[in-house]
Amino acid sequence: MWYLAWFLAILLACACAIILGVWLENTHLPPEPPQAQ
Repeated sequence: MWYLAWFLAILLACACAIILGVWLENTHLPPEPPQAQ
């Protein structure tokens, strides 16, 4: 059953990375300058 433990660990790590990335983008980035199009 070691493969199941590895699968869950990798899945949890990916979820944490995605959540942390989104949270950092939403909270700690300075406001982006308006882009001229």
